[in-house]
Amino acid sequence: MRQAFGLKKCVLKGSTHLKGLQRSVLAGLTSFLVVSGFLMVSGVAYAPNAMAAQANQIRIGGDYNYLSVPPGSGYRWCEDSCRDDARCKSWTFIKPSRQCRLKRFVAPARPSKCCISGVKKVAKKKSRREICADFASLALDQQDENLLRKCGYRGENWNERYKSHFRGCLSLTPKQRNAATAGRKRALQRCTTNRRRTDRECQRFAQTADDIASSAGRNNCQLTPATWLGGYDEAFRWCRGNKDDANEDVLRDARANLSSCLQRGGGPYVKRCDNYAKRAVKQYGKARRNECGFSGSRWHGDYRRHYQWCLKVDPWDIRNEVQVRADTLERCVAQGGSGDEGKVACDHYARLASEQTRSNRKLKCGLKGRRWLANYDRHVAWCAKTSKVNRDGELKYREAELSKCFERGGGAYNEACDTYAVRSVRQFEKNLTRSCNYRGKYWHDSYIGHYKWCAKASTGRRSRKMLERKALLSTCKFGIRLPFGRPR
Repeated sequence: MRQAFGLKKCVLKGSTHLKGLQRSVLAGLTSFLVVSGFLMVSGVAYAPNAMAAQANQIRIGGDYNYLSVPPGSGYRWCEDSCRDDARCKSWTFIKPSRQCRLKRFVAPARPSKCCISGVKKVAKKKSRREICADFASLALDQQDENLLRKCGYRGENWNERYKSHFRGCLSLTPKQRNAATAGRKRALQRCTTNRRRTDRECQRFAQTADDIASSAGRNNCQLTPATWLGGYDEAFRWCRGNKDDANEDVLRDARANLSSCLQRGGGPYVKRCDNYAKRAVKQYGKARRNECGFSGSRWHGDYRRHYQWCLKVDPWDIRNEVQVRADTLERCVAQGGSGDEGKVACDHYARLASEQTRSNRKLKCGLKGRRWLANYDRHVAWCAKTSKVNRDGELKYREAELSKCFERGGGAYNEACDTYAVRSVRQFEKNLTRSCNYRGKYWHDSYIGHYKWCAKASTGRRSRKMLERKALLSTCKFGIRLPFGRPR
């Protein structure tokens, strides 16, 4: 090649050997073209710089702009367009359609006779426009990932406008650019983690729903909604389309419905039979509380048996059974129980009530009212008209009142002495806490002792003792002893 160019220079200086020199120049040019063609066909980039074209090669992916090459221009025009665009990293010229495709990254190359491709030379130090072009391209890639994963991120940093990211980058510092890119990256990582968590939760939801559906099918239970009871896959898709709270609510309702179905023995839900079974169980409970002693197929607390019986009979039979049970129960309550069982219970109640009224008089508790009458027959008559719960409640109330009377040593209740005794015990506890070491008949923790002393003392004396203890407690921690406060 050097020889060829040297000969061409000699041709310009003289014309004596023009014909020989022309032959030499033509031979050199022919050698140059042969070598160039060989290199282009073999796919080797023969170029004085990194922008050289690669013949018979197409780069796939990363397209962000499609340009029509003007008539009379070739791949050089596409190469220049990539060089002048900060966003462009590689390019492809399609010869049949004369189209130039600019790519935002170095796309992978594939052999193809239709195209000529090239890679933009990377400068040692990028300009601000090139840096912002990379920033904007990465922002678009992250937005594509946001849309693909259905993360739902929105706002200024999440959009598909290249110019918006590019112009915003021009006013940012390097630290701010890195922070914006890293923030989007962390958000996408959180989205991926949440999606995996959601998938695991929906897998558990689908498995539970499938188990409930299988159990419902075996027992012929008709549960709702039937949409997600079609199988594991359908339940999983249903879960992915709803929020976690909605999924939990559906499972809770499904479990409750299945439990109700199993409780009634399977089969479809019939409201009248559900109402009948609940009422029958309630009537049986009332009969037990009143000690009626009923038994048999009509009187039991098995909800399932009542429900299944209802499914096999006519509505008239159901109404008749409820009425018969109600009438029988009403007679039992009016008679205070049925047979010997009710009479024994009321006899026992009347005896205890009479004993409690005698204790009231013996201890002089001063408790008055109809419940404290020592009349056996009246207690029996009252017992026959009420339930077992009311009878037990009356006995417990009288027992509690008698216990209070016994604790204070008998006698009628005195509210002033009760207050005095409670405060005296508290003052003694403070005496121990502060290590005052006061002793004597007025310093002790016996509520009954203080109450009995108060019942015999006058109002003025009770007040003086209260004030004396209060003064001693307020001064003992400073080592001061009042004239009447000598430890004893």
